[in-house]
Amino acid sequence: MVRLSGELDATAEEAISDTIDRTLADVADGNGDLVLVDLTATTLVDTVGTAALLRAQEAAGELGVDFAVVAPPGAAVEELAACGLIGVLSVASTVEQALITLPRNPA
Repeated sequence: MVRLSGELDATAEEAISDTIDRTLADVADGNGDLVLVDLTATTLVDTVGTAALLRAQEAAGELGVDFAVVAPPGAAVEELAACGLIGVLSVASTVEQALITLPRNPA
């Protein structure tokens, strides 16, 4: 799981991408089949942040790994909705909900 906090904007883009890439590499090495990106502690998600999430989802798909975003009501989910990404990204409001309800790739 990747827990991001603070502002997901251009100033954080490289750190966001690096963190998610490391997690994807770990999963690709056989350490799991799901990458969750938890946005609970974020205060801002702009278009740079949403683009990083889309790139990460694409990379996960290429690896055959499930990818989901945890975004409780607030700034993060509002930005995802404003960008039309609810439904494009698998989004749950809690980690528990993501683990229980989001579709998973068959193993």
